[in-house]
This record gives sequence, structure tokens and C-alpha cells, in this order.
Amino acid sequence: ASSAPTTPSSLGLKPAESLRTHDYSRLYQRSMFSDVTFVVKSPPDAPVKKADKTIPAHKIILAMKSEPLGLMFTTGMRESTMKTIEFVEDYEIFELMLRFIYSGHGAFLAKLPLEDTLLPLLSMADRFAVYPLRTALSDSLAETIELNNVCQLLNAASFYRLTTLRRRSLQFIEQNFSR
Repeated sequence: ASSAPTTPSSLGLKPAESLRTHDYSRLYQRSMFSDVTFVVKSPPDAPVKKADKTIPAHKIILAMKSEPLGLMFTTGMRESTMKTIEFVEDYEIFELMLRFIYSGHGAFLAKLPLEDTLLPLLSMADRFAVYPLRTALSDSLAETIELNNVCQLLNAASFYRLTTLRRRSLQFIEQNFSR
């Protein structure tokens, strides 16, 4: 007699979708089970040169949430075997992206400044293909539309193909055109 095939659900494993939305924040910046450490160096054009900072991380969590990071760890690139990987990035922005990757939510985004943080974070989320963060940023930015930033937000929405932010920016311009 043929037995039923083994499936993830028959083994008690959750579907991948539920894994992508799981909150791993208790592992964030903790070395427990960490298999990679990021060394984040200030960009050469940074107005203030900051000391290198390290962040312990977990390849499997990063690979589930960011295709470029997943490819970096699995396609034979030199980083796939390295325990320490250097990134030249703004540490605060990189840290915010990782915090979102681990937690899966962006409640902290509403308190961040537009130009210094949210727009650079949007750029980083786009480069690392962290699409849920792009969506959360689009939603957060749509709540900050004002006369003094609507053109900047419309440009960002167009550049990053954020249809909701673009639509909300255009609605704002239409409603406030006569001012």
C-alpha cells in the first residue's frame, strides 16, 4: 500500500506566508543563533564620519524577507561563506530596515523625520527589495502630505512606483491647488 506523501503541513510546519509575517524581533541584534555579523561603515560622503558598528543577524530571516540578501547568501557569492559582511550605509537607516525585517511591522515609522530618515529608508527598502517596508513607508508618507512636501512625495512615489502615495499626493494637489 502506498502511504500519503509527506507535506509541510503533515509535519506540522506552517505555510511560508505565515513565516514571512512572523515577528522575530526577539532575535534582532542578539547573537543567539546568529550566523552572520554586519559591519556597517559610514559612506565616504557622510557629513559626519561615524565609527563602524556591528549588527549580529540571521541569514535565514534576512533571506526570507529580502531577495537580494537571500541571493547573496545562496548563490555562491563570497558573502555566502563569510561570517562578517561589510556594508557602506547609513547605520541608522540600515538598522531601521533590519528592525522592520525582524519585526514585520512599521509602527515606529510614524515618528521618523521625512527627509533625514523616511526617504533614505524608502531608497534602501527598494534596493534590498523589502517590499512590505516599501508599502509601510508609502502608507506612512501618505499621512504626512502637506503643502511644503507634496511635490517631493509625488516625485518619490513616481520614482519608486508607489501607486497609493502617488494617488494621495495628486488628490492633495487637486484639493489644495487654489491656495
